[in-house]
Amino acid sequence: PLWAQVASRYGEGWFFPLVKDGDLVGMAEVWEMSGCIEVRELDLASPDLLKEAIDGLVRMMAFYALRGVDVLRVTRFQGKDVPEAEDLSAWKRAGFVRFSDFVAYGPIVPLDFEKSDLLGYTLHKQGIAADTRFADPIGAAKALGGLRSDFAARLRVKDFRPLDRLHRNGLLSKGLAIPEYWTYCSEDDLGLFKAAKGTRLTKDMKTVLRLIEEEGPISRQRLLVLSDLSRPSTATALKNLYEGLHVTRDADNRYRLVPDLKIGREEARREVLRRIIRSLGVTSAESLAACTRFEYNMGETRQRLREFEREGWLTKGFLARGERTVMWVLKDDIDRIGQLGFRRKFVLTPMDNLFLYLREAIVAKFHMGYCYVVFDGPEMVAAFKARRRKWQLMVTEFQGDPAARRIVDLWESENELAVEEQVDRISDHEVMEWYAKMYGRGAADK
Repeated sequence: PLWAQVASRYGEGWFFPLVKDGDLVGMAEVWEMSGCIEVRELDLASPDLLKEAIDGLVRMMAFYALRGVDVLRVTRFQGKDVPEAEDLSAWKRAGFVRFSDFVAYGPIVPLDFEKSDLLGYTLHKQGIAADTRFADPIGAAKALGGLRSDFAARLRVKDFRPLDRLHRNGLLSKGLAIPEYWTYCSEDDLGLFKAAKGTRLTKDMKTVLRLIEEEGPISRQRLLVLSDLSRPSTATALKNLYEGLHVTRDADNRYRLVPDLKIGREEARREVLRRIIRSLGVTSAESLAACTRFEYNMGETRQRLREFEREGWLTKGFLARGERTVMWVLKDDIDRIGQLGFRRKFVLTPMDNLFLYLREAIVAKFHMGYCYVVFDGPEMVAAFKARRRKWQLMVTEFQGDPAARRIVDLWESENELAVEEQVDRISDHEVMEWYAKMYGRGAADK
């Protein structure tokens, strides 16, 4: 039987036999990876069979395309890695594109870029580059789908005003957006996030919602008093309403309704993701899901990306030079990547949605999860952990280029902060206690 021939010739593995006229003529080790199909080995009985084998792989992709995967990546064939192969002409004639250490086939951009150029492009899209800053926080919030902190706002705008003041003046709203953090945004965007979450109302939630509609804006304490439900049931229903953005809190911390936006859940979810992608310019599926704090799982994220490709404004490829990750990019902006200079020095805080996008790279470089990252142009040069007390930051750990502290000093001045190193000191009380134990209380008092 065929399986016995495969096992005896190639051993055990995830192998797909290549058959011609009923005879075993080779095998392909094929894996379904994140965003593409990968051939890790292609072994043929004769080199003359290469063209037919390539044609067979291309035909195979019609099956995987039905499952939403239309990119094929080959890393090794005939016992050699792609960089070691003397002749790739057969692959190129079949429509494959050579990248750093593999060849790829499918509807992809035949280009790759330095990672610093890709990040520089994203920083332009985010309004962090000097010539792309927003006029004010209101404009930035509308373009980016919200701002989480004054740090995020000041980094991106020319005319800074505190977000809490804009909220109190009714110019911005505040609620648990997507990703699910306290976010300052427009009232329409609150409605969009509410529609995208699509939280279903339970009987208790409807009861509490009706009470807020009749009595709101209403404080939590008064709501608990007026509710016909038990205190725990009211608190649970209120929490679920709040997380689903059916209600939010005003500047006086009172609960109020979030108006409905005339849009269905599916279209709302598409629109939220569209706006995130447009604000980043280029992203992998994994980074995009992370930017939503996994409000969108990987399956839905990839489905939406395929929809956007069909709409014609998004395209994909192996865009980061030296990497094997499929990335999506705004089709109209491909020619801009690599042409944009980015020289600004800044500090990215963890209270910024861009931090979610870069979290994997930050952890890989500095082994820190929640931290402040220092940039010199598009390069991350340092990171530090700090504890915040009002307008004081106490640095507890610093990694990276010591020269980056000058960038931190400038950031400290711009944000009216006092950044200090934490120094572990022994208090006078501890010194006296130790002295008393060693020499007696009387000696300590002398």
